[in-house]
Amino acid sequence: MHPEIEVSPEREKLRKKWGRLETRNGGFVVSGKNFSLCLIGDCIHSDIFLDVGRKFQIDFGMIPIQTRTKKDHPDEAAENGARIARDLKVKTVFPVIQYTKHHHLIEPLKKKLTEMGLNVDVISDRPGTVHTMK
Repeated sequence: MHPEIEVSPEREKLRKKWGRLETRNGGFVVSGKNFSLCLIGDCIHSDIFLDVGRKFQIDFGMIPIQTRTKKDHPDEAAENGARIARDLKVKTVFPVIQYTKHHHLIEPLKKKLTEMGLNVDVISDRPGTVHTMK
């Protein structure tokens, strides 16, 4: 966990329930010369993303698109992903999904981002696709 980020009451409840959250569903920010990338583990929206979005300028977010119950509810998954993108203030989202089974979650995510008034690019390419950042 980043030492400058305060632990929210919601996160503290989760920590008590599940143990050390630092070892579960983690994420990190990489700051490069011309861009920054935030990779988030297997998670749903929480207020921690507001804190990270305030502390870092995120260009690219690798964001999970899923639900609390891990069941296939595209609208709930889109809501979670869009809230994370909003709070991180990302410019580009690479959805973290199982592309063979969950590619149908991309369109609801795009729709939800538009409904929320967010101008975010969503890149959903096949695994192994190479993107060169300039």
